[in-house]
Amino acid sequence: MMKYFILITLFIWTLAFVLGYNVDAKHFSSTAENLNQFNSYVREQTIASVLLNNSYVVLLNYLGFITIGMLTAGNLFFNGFFLGNILKGISTQLTIDTIILKILPHVIELFAVWYSASIGFKLSYIVLMRLFSTKKHNLKNEFFRSLNQVAVCLIVILIAAFLEMKISVKI
Repeated sequence: MMKYFILITLFIWTLAFVLGYNVDAKHFSSTAENLNQFNSYVREQTIASVLLNNSYVVLLNYLGFITIGMLTAGNLFFNGFFLGNILKGISTQLTIDTIILKILPHVIELFAVWYSASIGFKLSYIVLMRLFSTKKHNLKNEFFRSLNQVAVCLIVILIAAFLEMKISVKI
């Protein structure tokens, strides 16, 4: 059953990414200046600040079940759109090799973001089934089982934050 929620997650994120990439990125018009500002911002970050930010995204995705998946879908869409738009903006400034090197350490955190969203969607489904179905699902058991999965996502986010600050910043 989880594969359906993973597919929903990837569909929403990919759709948003493509839309973000295809939106005119006028805010990247002064390319060198914006890239330098972005690089300065990244260098000022610490492992703790990156971990906190990414943990916030994972927890929003997970707790989106409270809004029956709306918060999860919105968060996924925003993150996909933003990344697509950023990639479009820097694609005119950097070579494909440099872009891949800069993005590669972030792929790990994307898996945690996507999986946490899938968990949020699964719990949303269970809430809906509990409310409207004659077959009652045990929300309490699923919630506690999902806490282990979210803990794994947060550990992945910790590893990603470390890699991001130790590798990405130096590229």
